[in-house]
Amino acid sequence: MNNESSLTPTIIIFAVIIAMVVGYIYMKNVGTGATTQPLTASSINSTASKFQNITNKLSSISFDTSIFSDPRFMALQDITTPVAQEPVGRADPFAPLQ
Repeated sequence: MNNESSLTPTIIIFAVIIAMVVGYIYMKNVGTGATTQPLTASSINSTASKFQNITNKLSSISFDTSIFSDPRFMALQDITTPVAQEPVGRADPFAPLQ
């Protein structure tokens, strides 16, 4: 029984050291694994041209608005319920009562 109780702290220390080594290796690989290109004028121009292409595609979209003149759409009714005004509480709810 004495042998087991002296072995437990050793196992815990060994597990912590292994976890630290694995964490260090993981963080080192994450730092070098994410390769991002530096911001240059050519990357800005390519981004601007991509944005321009998307804008051109979106400007050619047209919507059929005839649904708004459909009798079924015109028959829809607004069923919103107004929200009742509630009393305002204290400015600081955690302040002591006086």
